[in-house]
Amino acid sequence: MGADFGFNIEIGGETAEKKQSIIEEIAYRDTWGKGISSYLNMMYERLKLMHNLLAEDGSIYVHCDWRISYLIRMMCDDVFGKDNFLNEIAWTYFAFKRKTSKKFPQKHDTIMSYRKDKENFIF
Repeated sequence: MGADFGFNIEIGGETAEKKQSIIEEIAYRDTWGKGISSYLNMMYERLKLMHNLLAEDGSIYVHCDWRISYLIRMMCDDVFGKDNFLNEIAWTYFAFKRKTSKKFPQKHDTIMSYRKDKENFIF
């Protein structure tokens, strides 16, 4: 959470500092300040727009983490149609120093793929 996109870089023996812009701070934060319902409303509107913009033979890949994947899957089923679901891909990664004494670590994200048309689509 709270990734900082600023950094220092050495150029010709001098150090230049790139500070995080307000757009980066807002666009890439890991929290949604207005709650889950506002996030889901935002995502639903964007999924509908992506569906409308997608070519008739197009397919789409939607990436999310374990906290929200089941809700995004229901939204994608609504927008693209359950019959247009292609696959769910589990993207696993190494978890750094997470406690595992009381639960298994969350070490994966989900990528769901959908097609716009079940007869004619590009994989």
